[in-house]
Amino acid sequence: MVMEERNSQVAVFFDYDNQKVDPRIIFDYSDNFGWVVKKRAYGDWVRDALYRPEMSSYSVELIDRPRFNLSDKQGNDITITVDAMEVVFTRPNINVFVFVTGDADFIPLVLKLKEYGKFVVIIASKNNTSLLLAKVCDRFIFYEHLVKSEEPPPLDHRDYYMLLARKAYGVIKNRGIKPTMDNMMATIKHFDPSFKFEKSDFKNAESLIRAIEMTWSQTEIGVRPSAEGEFANGDEHKPQDGDYDAMKGDGRGESINIGVNFKQANFINFFIQLFEKHELADKAARLDRVKRLFDKSYPSIKFEKYDIKDFRHAIDLACESGKFFLAGNMFSYSKRYQIERGLKRMGIYINPSMKQSIVKNFIDVYSSFGDTNKRTLNFLAREVYHRNKNTFSKSSISNIFTALKFTGVFEGMDASSYITYSQPMRINCPISEIREKLDILYLKRIIKITNVRTEDLPLVSEYIFGANNKVEQITKMLDALIAMKEIVKENDEYIYKAE
Repeated sequence: MVMEERNSQVAVFFDYDNQKVDPRIIFDYSDNFGWVVKKRAYGDWVRDALYRPEMSSYSVELIDRPRFNLSDKQGNDITITVDAMEVVFTRPNINVFVFVTGDADFIPLVLKLKEYGKFVVIIASKNNTSLLLAKVCDRFIFYEHLVKSEEPPPLDHRDYYMLLARKAYGVIKNRGIKPTMDNMMATIKHFDPSFKFEKSDFKNAESLIRAIEMTWSQTEIGVRPSAEGEFANGDEHKPQDGDYDAMKGDGRGESINIGVNFKQANFINFFIQLFEKHELADKAARLDRVKRLFDKSYPSIKFEKYDIKDFRHAIDLACESGKFFLAGNMFSYSKRYQIERGLKRMGIYINPSMKQSIVKNFIDVYSSFGDTNKRTLNFLAREVYHRNKNTFSKSSISNIFTALKFTGVFEGMDASSYITYSQPMRINCPISEIREKLDILYLKRIIKITNVRTEDLPLVSEYIFGANNKVEQITKMLDALIAMKEIVKENDEYIYKAE
């Protein structure tokens, strides 16, 4: 498959009259197929002058074709087709063609490129895509899916440039080439033409390479289980994604249960790993089955090393930690941990009291921002961070901005529904409604994670409002979601209604 060929070369063609997109999102995805060596965008660049600087910043060649009326778009199709076929014959090294278009007129071109052994990728929006075009290409993806899965950019310039440099370093290493000043700079400039060393903590590329090399091997080495089932690096357990870190609490600034010490809390992570490995996160398991799976996975575990008497004592401590729940003979994640785990995996978990403060700061920054052409989520998030770096963590701000993006309150300056972190944006509702929409989003996501019963409403209230006494308000929100047919209520249980 082409994606596995590290040295594949890629050409990207934008049918900009058909699909107005963020080029960064397109190039991030195209990098999965190889090295992007040709970039062209076709459109009326007088009418779309607002987007020219962004395209130019990625060294995209702008092919100008003025439109004299809204239906005049056939010329783009012909020009792109002619240029693509020219690339086939003049640049045989390019074997991946990415087209940002949903126009069915490109079906003959796609079929012809495949005849010549080329790998064809189509990126298009949901409301402007030919199903036949999606079927004939080798790889198809909706632009909206790329936007939804977009990772929030770092909030600190130094973090951003180091992340950029490490990405470039990894690309060079994967190609079997030794990183040097020249190829590092070329690769970094490929990802971000605006990169400048004076904005980073490094004087030159050599010092940057040395800094990456010092930490590169460390990031590749983790604590792995030995053949006996114990952890090879002594008895220390390195928390995995979703694990409970005894030194950090549960992510809301709380300490561990007073009845569970650090060693015991570290041991509880073995149960979490067991549940994740055997896909028990959303169900309860009989205690005897958990015991069999535990003995098989960790045959050499010595309970006394963790201040634990035996397996039953370990189960009791797991329940005492708040992560697990035992009902009769059935052992499962607790409702609290299911919600926390799910929100973390969605990238929107945050202390509820902190949530309100960050939203207030966002509204203040947004309201006072002057230049609408530079008002992007990325810029606003960084501004909120720099104003409150001693109060809010970077991850908390990133998670809130991700959640705000999910609410749908943002739109592009051209009223486009899906925006990325680097696109100029505006709010499409009264600012006073933002908090309510965010609370509704969190409630809907919690119900998507796990069904909610009436007895769970104080817990849900705690995650949304930071207090467990807002049950009446939660009930009104649930009624609104039922009216919108987002959820249903069966007996005493609220259930997410899949789209």
